[in-house]
Amino acid sequence: MRLFAFLAALALVVSVFGQQTVFPAKVVDSPPVIDGVISDAEWGGVPTATGGYDEETGAAEPYRSQYWLAYDQHFIYIAGRFADPDLKLIHATEYRHNVSLSGDDHMIFSIDPFSTLSDTNQFEVNPQGATNVFIAGGRAAKREWLGEFTAKGRITATGWEIEARIPWSIMRLPAPGVRDLRVTFGRVLYRTARSYVLDNISGGKSSNTGIWKQVNVPRSDAHRDLKLLPYVYAGADRDGGIGNAGLDLKAPITSELDLVGSVNPDFRNIENQVLSIDFSYFERLAGESRPFFLEGSDYFRTSLDAPLFVSQRIPNFDAGAKIYGKLNENSTLAILDTADFTHQNNFAGAFRYNFSPHTNSTVAFTDQEMPGLSNRGTFVNFNHDFGPFSFFAQHMTTNDTQEGYGHRYNTGVTYAENGLFNDFEYVEISPHFLPRLGFAPERDMKGFLDIIQYSHPVRLGKINELDGGFGFNLLRTFENTNYRRSVNASGGFACKDGTSVDLEGDYVEFEGFKDRYAVLSLVRPRNDPYRNAQLAVVAGNIAGHSYRSFSPSVAYRPWKNLQLAASYQRVEHFDIEEQSIFSANYDISASDSVSCRAIRRGSDTDFYLAFRRTGNRGNEYYLIIGDPNSPTFRASIILKAVFPLGLRF
Repeated sequence: MRLFAFLAALALVVSVFGQQTVFPAKVVDSPPVIDGVISDAEWGGVPTATGGYDEETGAAEPYRSQYWLAYDQHFIYIAGRFADPDLKLIHATEYRHNVSLSGDDHMIFSIDPFSTLSDTNQFEVNPQGATNVFIAGGRAAKREWLGEFTAKGRITATGWEIEARIPWSIMRLPAPGVRDLRVTFGRVLYRTARSYVLDNISGGKSSNTGIWKQVNVPRSDAHRDLKLLPYVYAGADRDGGIGNAGLDLKAPITSELDLVGSVNPDFRNIENQVLSIDFSYFERLAGESRPFFLEGSDYFRTSLDAPLFVSQRIPNFDAGAKIYGKLNENSTLAILDTADFTHQNNFAGAFRYNFSPHTNSTVAFTDQEMPGLSNRGTFVNFNHDFGPFSFFAQHMTTNDTQEGYGHRYNTGVTYAENGLFNDFEYVEISPHFLPRLGFAPERDMKGFLDIIQYSHPVRLGKINELDGGFGFNLLRTFENTNYRRSVNASGGFACKDGTSVDLEGDYVEFEGFKDRYAVLSLVRPRNDPYRNAQLAVVAGNIAGHSYRSFSPSVAYRPWKNLQLAASYQRVEHFDIEEQSIFSANYDISASDSVSCRAIRRGSDTDFYLAFRRTGNRGNEYYLIIGDPNSPTFRASIILKAVFPLGLRF
């Protein structure tokens, strides 16, 4: 009987071979109550695993972590218990859903239903039960489109613990049936800003990601749901009364392919990112925040430094549609088309094929048409990982009615292990290369570049992390004259109290100038986005003139529901420029909030105040005074209402 009991218990506990966890499938007849309390009655018969490794260095986790994993036909059930010797240092600021948890201790659960190691969905939970979700392919933070991910957490006498329930339907799934999935758990320790993963995947060892054995994947019922988000708005501005209406929609084509559409979209309630006023020889691009473009955005990804398609090139449109997802277990597809009926049409498409978990290739195409102008672009690449090394090769072309034919080619090798990262590559961009739907600010250059970065935890008194870097560019024009020669060196350290200090020096020969400047950055604490102070100082000579930049900023949360942030930048270069930004957000409830932002640049000031009711899976309302993205204050008041509808077929 003792032998039988031992073997039975062993079957319910994961096995670890070569630092890879294997979870046996366990279907629960009675689902656990998601209340943040892990009890033997609910989780005693569920497969469990303990331990963890630093995601970058492979070092053992300093405190004990334990994880549980089970499922039924509708949900995946996960739990985590985390020991901590100092309860006062546990950080749990956020309490909302679908928000960044970067400033908190939190648990991570990653799952790839296709076992390709490139279709990973990630779910995060902090000790208060706040959540964040990253769906393979990219997903906008619309709760009506994202699905329900339920979690609860609590701080205990020995640390903290959480329980969570994840709907199968939130993810793209392979054909139903018994199969092995790739899963792993992890823990982010706020005080050291280190991530510890159950499986040792450091140094490019992604194949060590854990296996969930013999899971009976259910049939997805998502194909029966059509989600509609019609909106109307009305108001007045300095020119008189205004009003309009439109529609967003989302519908699965198959269990693995989605359709998203938008007719007469309205982006007036979207707060865009504000760029700094730093001098740059080239165009800079602000981040994307519009839900239509965020949905499935990862499937359109091409080159990291010169993508063939960026959605910011489409400021607005009358109607648009996109299809994205997986064609089968090894390939993905993304197609987008938007039309401004009086001006232009934009098209982008991308296809990716995974030959293995370590080898893949992508082809992409773009086409922009407008009266008197046509621009087409192509992209093809090949990537192969072998241990800590990764080889890549990319080739892009453009054909423009004004610029003619152009190309871009780059190939290289990266290395990442034990905190060391190196990227060495050759790049070649012809003078007439111009992807009008992409972002490639530099051209007419060819040559070599290299970047070396190192970051590693240490124990040197109050210092717990050191980092450094070195890089160079040796680039010439197609006429064999100097394009850019540069050397960059950096170093820094982080203290146990969260203080981070970084120093960087650059020497650049470009466009006949010999630029040289230094950058000093101070942050305290570095890993708390809610309460921190930062300072960046730049001094040197750029473009033949003295350059000085002074940039302090502060974020402060005086109490749980109120977040304040302020920043100031002064740049002395040719002339004096100044920019000040102040923002505030007050959460009335989990779905209701009041926010404002004021931006002053030079003599221009913009301000807006907004009430939002969003994320409650019901009707959404926005009352906006001013324009969030106008260069100067625009006297207006807008009431916008969104009415989510769901149709099953």
